[in-house]
Amino acid sequence: MEQLIAKYTTSTSALAQTGAVTKEPAVILLTGSAGNLGSQILALLLKDDRVLKIYGFERSAGKSLAERHLNIFKQRGLDTLFLASPKLTLLEGQMDQRNLGLKPDLYEEIRTSVTLIIHGAWRLNFNMTLSSFEPYIMGTRCLIDLALSSPHRPRFLFTSSISTAQSWDATCRPCPEEILDDPSVAMRGYGQSKYVIEQILAKSDLNATSLRLGQICGAQPKGAWATSNWVPILVKTSITLGCLPLADGASIPNQKNHTVVDVAFTPLKTSERLPHVLNVVHPRPVSWNFVVNCIRDVLSKEKNGGKDLRLVGFHDWYKKLQVRVRFVPPGLKLLSFFGHLASSSVGSANAEFGGTSFSVDKIQALSPAVRGVRSITEEDVEAWVDYWHSSGFIAAESPQSHL
Repeated sequence: MEQLIAKYTTSTSALAQTGAVTKEPAVILLTGSAGNLGSQILALLLKDDRVLKIYGFERSAGKSLAERHLNIFKQRGLDTLFLASPKLTLLEGQMDQRNLGLKPDLYEEIRTSVTLIIHGAWRLNFNMTLSSFEPYIMGTRCLIDLALSSPHRPRFLFTSSISTAQSWDATCRPCPEEILDDPSVAMRGYGQSKYVIEQILAKSDLNATSLRLGQICGAQPKGAWATSNWVPILVKTSITLGCLPLADGASIPNQKNHTVVDVAFTPLKTSERLPHVLNVVHPRPVSWNFVVNCIRDVLSKEKNGGKDLRLVGFHDWYKKLQVRVRFVPPGLKLLSFFGHLASSSVGSANAEFGGTSFSVDKIQALSPAVRGVRSITEEDVEAWVDYWHSSGFIAAESPQSHL
C-alpha cells in the first residue's frame, strides 16, 4: 500500500496551474455514470440547473453506452427522458491510458472546461487483491493529472468506502473524518485500494475530498438494490440455507446519491478547501435485526417460504454456510467476506455492519441530505424484495433447508 501511494504521488504539485475555481454553471466529468450509484447521481445532475454540461465516462463493454445507461435507468425507475438532455455527452474510454483513451481534441476539450470531477468508477469485488486494483489506481492518477493541469482547478470528489477503515478500533472514539495513518485498518484488496487513493488525493494539490460511503441500499421508486451487492447475495444464500443471520449492534443505512451532489456544490470561499475525508454514513441508521425481520416477513407474504426461515446468530449462520457452501454459489463468492462479518458482527448501536462506528459531524454540516435523511422502513424492505423477485434473482420457491 505504501509503495503504491509513493508511486502515484510523485510530481503532482509540479503539474498545478494557477487559476480561479469556476463554480457555476458546472461542467462535470462523472466516471462510472452507468453504475449503481453513478446512474442516480447522473439523474440528479441532469435535472440540476447549476449544471451546464456532463461528460458521462465509462470503460468499454459489450453494449453501447446509450443502451447501458438506458437499461440502468429503467432498472432503477429513473426518468429515461433525461438521457436525451443536451447537457449529456457519453464517453467511452480507458482511464489508465494516455488522454483517458480519448481522442486528443476531445481530451483537451474536457481538460480546459471541466470544473468538477466525480470519480465513482471502481470494481466492486471483495475477493480481488490490492495488486489487481492497480489499473484503477493508475486511472485515478490520470484523472488527478487532468485536474491539476486544468485552468479551472476543478473540485475532485472520490467515492471511497468505509472499508478503508473497517478495522478501526472504535472503543475509544468513532472513526474520524480524517486521513488515517494506519494502513492495517483497511479491508483487504478493495478497501486497501481506496485507502491508497485517499492518501494520494490528500497529498495532491487539488481541492479534493474522499467520500467514505457506507452501505448503499436500494432506492425508491423501485427499490432497485443491485444483485451483485453482498446484502442481496446474503438474502439469496439465506433462503437456500433456511435461516437468516442476526447481528446485535449492527446497523444499515440509506441512499447516498443526494449527499454526493450536496458536497459537489458546497459553497466555498476562494481560500477554503473541502475536508480531505467525509464519512457518508447514516446519522440515524436502523438495526440490522430490524431489517432481517422485515425481510423474513416480506418473504413469508410473498410465499417464498419466509415463514420457514429461522433467525440465528451470524456466527451460526456462517458455520452453516461453510458446511453447505457447495449448494449456495452466491455465498461461495463472498465466503471470506461473510467470515469477516461473522467475526465482527457485534458493534455499538450506531455502528454500520462490521462493528465500526464513524463520526459524521463534518458531513452533516455540509449536507442537508444527511441532516434530513429518513431511516429505512418496512416499505423500503418490501421494495427491495420485490425488485429481487422481478429481476429473477430470487425465485418463487421454498428454501432448501433440507440440504
